[in-house]
Amino acid sequence: MSSRIRLMNGLKKLLFLTPGRVISLLPRSFQLALGRILGRLAMRLTPKRVKITRRNFEIAFPEKDATVLTRKCFEHFGCLLVETLCLPFFGSSLKKWLTFEGMEVFQEHQAKGEGSILLTAHFGNWETMSWCNRHANIIVYGLYQKQNNTLANDWFYELRRWTGLRLIEKKSGLKKVIGDALVRGETFGLVGDQGRGQYLEFFGRETNFPVGPAWNAIEHNCRLYFTLCIREGKYLRMKMLEEIPIQEGDDREEQIRKTTELYIQKLEEVVRKYPEQYFWMHDLWKEFKKKPSESSSPAPSAGS
Repeated sequence: MSSRIRLMNGLKKLLFLTPGRVISLLPRSFQLALGRILGRLAMRLTPKRVKITRRNFEIAFPEKDATVLTRKCFEHFGCLLVETLCLPFFGSSLKKWLTFEGMEVFQEHQAKGEGSILLTAHFGNWETMSWCNRHANIIVYGLYQKQNNTLANDWFYELRRWTGLRLIEKKSGLKKVIGDALVRGETFGLVGDQGRGQYLEFFGRETNFPVGPAWNAIEHNCRLYFTLCIREGKYLRMKMLEEIPIQEGDDREEQIRKTTELYIQKLEEVVRKYPEQYFWMHDLWKEFKKKPSESSSPAPSAGS
């Protein structure tokens, strides 16, 4: 390796680590205050995302103040960013604020050589969930989407890799990679919302949900466990909430659909309890791809 490449790698590492190192030294209350400030700043810098978020809240929670929920949502994700920066310094920064509940189920499966799927969502702080592999002494794989921006891609990759999470890029041949890991009795973490898949109902309206988690569970005869990292005040609580059993159906396609629908139902229950912790910045119901006259129509109630 040339000295120039070594220098560039050293500068990149310094760039990745310095902000987190500084933030990790702050008291927890200061970290969260900084996160809320960053969230409000993001609102000023991304007016389109604010508009999308507010509209999503109007659809999902017509009985609540969408403006207040939007502000709380951005503040939450500002805190998530701060905590993600601190991942390399977990031991000195976040360890005492992150608790794990129910992780022994993954240990038991690994000890028996049985693969299992940690099924999560864009909720709470899913980035810190990667620390469960060190906490519970289990081998966990996760997927990552390569970013177009090289610097951003390297930054997120390094921050996640620091936790010991085994990262697999989303690309061709992925089914085999996941299958091989599950056959070896390892745990695969899959995010089961907001992606290409089938149109299924979420808060009374259809949107795309990936069916890969259910497909893999059926294909490889392994168990699905709904797991989230929930923010509760200063604490982050990673909980294995419950198993998502494979549903019966006339064929595999119906099994996959019904199992995914059960996951969506469980996710919606948690989101209703902690609405600001879900990733609402995405145009879930394609409201902003419609004509202005269509997108301005009254939103249906959550139960319609």
